[in-house]
Amino acid sequence: MIDDTFLHETGVYDGLNSKERKAFLDHCKSELDRRVGEVLSDLLTSDQIATFEEFMNQGESGARDAIVWITQVVPDYDSIVLKTLGELKTDIINNRDNILG
Repeated sequence: MIDDTFLHETGVYDGLNSKERKAFLDHCKSELDRRVGEVLSDLLTSDQIATFEEFMNQGESGARDAIVWITQVVPDYDSIVLKTLGELKTDIINNRDNILG
């Protein structure tokens, strides 16, 4: 989802060296997680948020379980992620010159 293809699509791939690409990919993944989290926090109850956090605190296997659980609790989770990814991509394209300096 967020990989070198994503960087090509946003037009920043060629302007970053390999170290910068990795750092930017990590930043984009974190930003996508943050943005999706904001949307989900508006949809979930406090108890549901606590359950999700418990999954996430269990490491990699907990993260997989969290995704299965969240897709059951929020049926349009995949659509939310795709929409949010599109918004992130648009933001990067619109700010490409600033990103590349």
